[in-house]
Amino acid sequence: MANIILGCDRNNSNDHKVQNTVANILEKAGHKVTKLKVDSNAFASASYSKKNKGKIGVYLMAASVYSVADFAYGSTQMKYAYFGIRGDASPSIKTENDFNSKKIKPDNDCTSICNKLAHMTYPDMNQKTKNRCQCVFGKTGEEIGNAIVQAMGGETSNSSSKSDSASSIKEAIKDVIYHWDGEAELFIRDDTVHIRKIPSPSTARLSLIEGQNIDLDSVSVTDYNPSTINHLTCTFDDYVLTIQDDHLIKRFGKISSKVKVGKNIKTLKQAKSFLQREWNKLKRDNGHSLELQTYGHSKWKVGEWCRVYLPSFGINDYMYINKVSQNEDSPGEWNCNLELVDWPPGFGEPAKTENDSKKSSDSK
Repeated sequence: MANIILGCDRNNSNDHKVQNTVANILEKAGHKVTKLKVDSNAFASASYSKKNKGKIGVYLMAASVYSVADFAYGSTQMKYAYFGIRGDASPSIKTENDFNSKKIKPDNDCTSICNKLAHMTYPDMNQKTKNRCQCVFGKTGEEIGNAIVQAMGGETSNSSSKSDSASSIKEAIKDVIYHWDGEAELFIRDDTVHIRKIPSPSTARLSLIEGQNIDLDSVSVTDYNPSTINHLTCTFDDYVLTIQDDHLIKRFGKISSKVKVGKNIKTLKQAKSFLQREWNKLKRDNGHSLELQTYGHSKWKVGEWCRVYLPSFGINDYMYINKVSQNEDSPGEWNCNLELVDWPPGFGEPAKTENDSKKSSDSK
């Protein structure tokens, strides 16, 4: 289990009670906990100390950007950190809905590092800093402690019953649509779950064009995984079918793979569709993504294809809108943050049944 350094900001008369409650929950989960004095500087100093290298930090605080950004982008020594946002101490973040939807303004003493996360919701911050730290929410010390244990991959006494129902529904949907992985998509828009065949990217009615509707200062590109397959083939009868990405071949060299056509493939058309589906899965998992800000408009929606022309970053292709966040920075100034990928996300692996396990054991 983890060696945890637990700090708490000075917020109100509940500070010590909240810190002690969280410490007890973490210890019951099997972690070793060292409590710092209630003070903002204590945790900051501990996070930069070389003696804490490899340890996990936990910091309890009111809604803020500074501490998160400082840990994520500073030369901190701890392996990872969890920030517990206290609903009992935060004027603006008092509920789970606030935590998920409200954008956090920069602190008065915000530095350039801090501004990297300012005006984001906490879930958006978590996406940005997921390799270094994560924020969770709770209205009480017990809620925060349980949220941290769950974020660390542990079980709490009251977590299983709450998650079982949602998990079973998710698994049921996944089991039904898994066989259309690469051909169908599932996304949530507003309060509706959409499941449909993925439309052709060429049907895109939206466009993002450098010099017209893209804030270049906001652009962030995650590059392709250099080991991504860029040359895919399959054989059907006397035909050898091939799909390749010349751009990736030029950058990384040819990385080839061959897929086997199943017995259910009876025609050349079906073989071509099969190869295209496997190629789409490779595009989905290639690691390439784009984040940017454009003008606010209701037309920007999850599940839409968009033509992207961004020559400064070497992008001239169709991309899929995977995430949308509308934001009114000031009265009359409406902006929209978009995350785009090369292909819609997949469904993951279907849940294994008892029959699957039996088949597996019988085959050994």
